[in-house]
Amino acid sequence: MAEINLSNEWVFHASYYQCHDANVPFFLSFIRDSNPLKVTKPAQIDALPFELLSQIFFECVRVISGSRGRRLRAPASPWLRNQPYAFKLVSKRWSDVAVGSPHLWNYVSAPAYDPRMYKEDPHATRKFVLDWLVTSLNLSLHLRHHRFDQHIPDPKSSADPKDKASILVWKKCASRHRKQMLDVFLIHEKRWESLEITFDLDLLQHFNSQRLVAGHLGERLSYLQIVLDDRNITLSKVNKLLLWVGQLCLLQELDLDDPHDVIGDLTLVPWQTLTKIIYRRRFLTFEDSFWILRHCTFATDISIISGHGSNPRWPLPSPPSIAVPQPLCRLAKLSLWGVETPLDLLKRFSLPRLESLEIKSGFSTCSNPSEALSRFLDQSQCQLKRVVVSDIMLTLDDYTFGSEHPYDVYANLLSREVSFPPVTSTAFTLALEILERYRVADVLFKFKHKAKTLEAFLDVTGILQRLSPVNFRVWKDAAEKGRVERPYARYCVGWEESQCIMRPRRLQNRN
Repeated sequence: MAEINLSNEWVFHASYYQCHDANVPFFLSFIRDSNPLKVTKPAQIDALPFELLSQIFFECVRVISGSRGRRLRAPASPWLRNQPYAFKLVSKRWSDVAVGSPHLWNYVSAPAYDPRMYKEDPHATRKFVLDWLVTSLNLSLHLRHHRFDQHIPDPKSSADPKDKASILVWKKCASRHRKQMLDVFLIHEKRWESLEITFDLDLLQHFNSQRLVAGHLGERLSYLQIVLDDRNITLSKVNKLLLWVGQLCLLQELDLDDPHDVIGDLTLVPWQTLTKIIYRRRFLTFEDSFWILRHCTFATDISIISGHGSNPRWPLPSPPSIAVPQPLCRLAKLSLWGVETPLDLLKRFSLPRLESLEIKSGFSTCSNPSEALSRFLDQSQCQLKRVVVSDIMLTLDDYTFGSEHPYDVYANLLSREVSFPPVTSTAFTLALEILERYRVADVLFKFKHKAKTLEAFLDVTGILQRLSPVNFRVWKDAAEKGRVERPYARYCVGWEESQCIMRPRRLQNRN
């Protein structure tokens, strides 16, 4: 039977009546009035086609899990809808429908360790997840296996021997529970389509050992997210993991998070075959970023993130220039967060299909941003549609870190006497003029300035005298509301193509 798109009103009535058999006649009368198929005489709910019942239940659970106290809301993600409570608080008739609908059960998130449940039955959670996976039949699986014990304090920080012993026992049981959940997932590894997993040292050792025993693992994976969330993870164990990643023939999207700079051998990762890449690390050098981008020849979406803006190298070394830019002919979206000198990095590439560019921090580290931006756009000849630059270090006047300013985004890794090269109002306006000349549809710059009011900012910079797009806007960042007094204010400058279209209509209506 073809899939039926149910209206929001239908979904609400279904979610309202589903828990009580006595309300079935009222719900059926609503179906007769609303359904274009005009079901006339279903004496009982079982008389409806199973595909329709399954679709009704699917929409009801989606509304319930996404409502969060509201009657109706936008559809929730499949991770929110597939929660155990959604299938227990219904009548037996609807429960049978849920059990017979495998597409409700192919998103599985490993439950957190529960000491009370584990004490009553150590295998209860394992049985529950096994039943869940069996109910999904042969559908592809989307799995999550995250870590939930980060909030538990380190045993070394406790002075009480009893507290230290109890923390150690808790961590040991939680580690055993995570291994148990991983073993359950490994039973169905041939059905894996996406996997999100957070590794600590124990779980990574267990995963590597199980992979060696199996010989192959997750050959159907198309999406993989890995978080190395343990400073005790060694380089050799990470290389074994990356070796497995390199053997995934169908892998298209990779999200690799390395917050403790374990790094590993990046040559083992199949960068050349990936279409979407997110790579996070606590500290990325300019050379690392260039190497990764240079090898992502097949990617259409790349995000490189150097965590927390923490950069122990200062002053930044001047990157050497190259004669011929590296072409990335498929890349359409590029995000550079906390990367060293991102504009100098862009000058090394030719991106003819780039449509969206996002730079967070580092824009102000370029000595001549307008020249770098112009050179990149000239050599790429791309149809750039969106540019977003968010850099709280970017200021339009001279600024020096000193005793008068207590805020250091580099978390005390830089000297307090560091002077950042000032970006003058002229240079900043020139960069905006270049983007306007290339007809970039959506442009947004977020930065700071010492002027406390919008009028003072416009008077000092004189931006409105040099830029004249119809949809050009200058406004104060909404994040400034309710904050403590600071020696600077954050401003937003840019334009949107949609506003340019709407503004003449408003003027016409007024006339």
